[in-house]
Parts: sequence; structure tokens; C-alpha cells
Amino acid sequence: AAFSYCKGTCGYCPPFEYVRVNEFVKPQKAILPIVVHQKRMKKSDCQGFAKVLHELEPNEALITSPTLDGTRTSDLVTCVDYNSEYDEEWDDHIKCPDVAADVDWCVDGEYQHTQKLEFMGHPVYPIMIEEKEREVNTMKLVDWLDVQTKEVSTSTLVYSHVNELFTLIVVTFKLDSAGHVQAEKYLLSARDLLDTESVQF
Repeated sequence: AAFSYCKGTCGYCPPFEYVRVNEFVKPQKAILPIVVHQKRMKKSDCQGFAKVLHELEPNEALITSPTLDGTRTSDLVTCVDYNSEYDEEWDDHIKCPDVAADVDWCVDGEYQHTQKLEFMGHPVYPIMIEEKEREVNTMKLVDWLDVQTKEVSTSTLVYSHVNELFTLIVVTFKLDSAGHVQAEKYLLSARDLLDTESVQF
């Protein structure tokens, strides 16, 4: 009942009203929410010293190094194949806490955060940033960016009312096996032809 009352008083029911927070004083304006998507890599068997760490047995008698002195519930190292393309239906398999086993967002004991979509022939895992603080905090809580992340792209659409230009802006961050991050930008502009301009063009 409290939620139903809140829906009617907190702005969750139509008709909606736009309340301006800040004036649009610049000639360019982002007219769509930011979309963030990532491409991911598959996990692989560890090699070299990573394999040694992976196979290292815990020593309960060793009390000076907490990472080695007890039964572990997960691997010390997560290895990935940098030439692979992760294409499972969800971006990750996150085990639900016991207290949340019966909630709607816990399916078969796992929290499913970002579902796969196909984009230009590749599987991507997108999020639309409509409420920045909430979305970013959730991404941090679920470790949305992890060792399996291959590249991350952010995109939006910008409108310039001076020249009637619409510009798609995409910034992509690519990660390599050494941990380097390389940024690339892509811009595509199109003009809205109005009145006689459409004939002259």
C-alpha cells in the first residue's frame, strides 16, 4: 500500500512533468542517455606461474599469509583467452547471497545483470545510463569491469541547434594483456535539411 501511495506522489505515475535542473546554455546538447557496452573474453586454463598459483593447496597451519592459509571458495587467479569472444547470454555468473535466494532477481542461484545483444556482428553487453549514480554504483558492486573485459564503449547523440547537426559520439577503451588502456574516438555527423535546404542539397 505504501508503494502504491508513493507511485502517486513521487512522480512514478503519468502525466509526467519535466522540471528543469539546469538551463541548456551551450550550443550542443546530448539528447539521448549515454549507452555503455563491453565486449568480453572467455576464461581459459592458466599457464606458467599463474597455473602454479591456481593449483596451490591451502595450508591451514600458515597464519602469516591470509591468501594461502585456508580453504578457498574461488580461484586466486582468473585467466582469459585474449583471442576469444565471450558470447554467453549474460555477462557473468554472480552467486546470490543466501538471504536473497528467493527474490525475483536471483535466478537459479545467480544474479543476472547484463544480457547479451548482437551489435555489428559481435556479442556485446550494454547498459543505458539513465540514472547515473544508481547505474554506476551497481556496476561497481557487481564488478562489471573485470579481467574478462576486452573493450568498453560509451556513446551518445549530440544535437547542435546552430547548424542543425546531429553527431553520434563513441569513445572506446581497449585493454591489452599487459593492462594498457588505449582510447579511440569516433564521430559521425548528419545535418537535418529543412525547408529549401533539402531541395538545394
